[in-house]
Amino acid sequence: MTTLTAPTPTCDIDSCQRPRYQQRRLCVTHAMRASRYGDPHREYTPTRNISPGQRFGHLTVIAPDGYRWQCACECGAVKAIPTGNLNRGQTTCGDRTAHRRAATVGYFQAHRRLSVDRGPASDYPCSDCGNPAQHWSYSNAGEHELTDPTTGLRYSLDQDDYTPRCAPCHAIHDGQTTRAA
Repeated sequence: MTTLTAPTPTCDIDSCQRPRYQQRRLCVTHAMRASRYGDPHREYTPTRNISPGQRFGHLTVIAPDGYRWQCACECGAVKAIPTGNLNRGQTTCGDRTAHRRAATVGYFQAHRRLSVDRGPASDYPCSDCGNPAQHWSYSNAGEHELTDPTTGLRYSLDQDDYTPRCAPCHAIHDGQTTRAA
């Protein structure tokens, strides 16, 4: 015994033979175009508002490279940067050593820089007792000392003004020195 099956309905767009999407009269492609652009016939055309010679911070666009752009950085590097990154505001080639940071930063950023540049304090022994260190501790004797305006904590941008300390030694050190200016 043979059973007859109804033919699968196809997209209502002329020359499209794809099956309909869910209970709609259009295939997936044309249904999505109608949803996104209001017209099932509209084709996607990427809009690139980037052109060779255009500057993005330290980057100068040289030429397109697929979905990327060859960019020359002021530091001398040439790198392929995705279009989306340029549109979202990427301004350097990404080389952190070539593009130094801001001259003045706050207390917490100074400590983050210390961990990035010298590694975590746990990689060092405590400078007071020799146990494993847990924190970077400011010596409170920096030549160019700064004070965080929101917390009142003193800090320095000179990484030589910091020593690794374990938590108990850090607390003792901070108890012996004043933390607020």
